[in-house]
Amino acid sequence: FSTLSEAGIEELAKLSTEISYDPNQTIITEGDIVDAVYLIAKGEVEIDIRVNQNKNIPQCLLRTGDAIGLSHEGFFSQTG
Repeated sequence: FSTLSEAGIEELAKLSTEISYDPNQTIITEGDIVDAVYLIAKGEVEIDIRVNQNKNIPQCLLRTGDAIGLSHEGFFSQTG
């Protein structure tokens, strides 16, 4: 998003919906159908892979300005 003009950012903002999440709240679970792009406006999001019912392995940490959403293969990926 760093290459967007101010007018482009304003247009994107008009199409956006702000959603807040609690700390440690799951946003997307592997296998979910994701039909949106999530832009992190404030805070951090940890991306984990679940290896069994009781264990997740952290993969990366996304911060303010990063995004997560659909990739061209149809499942979620991160940018940043």
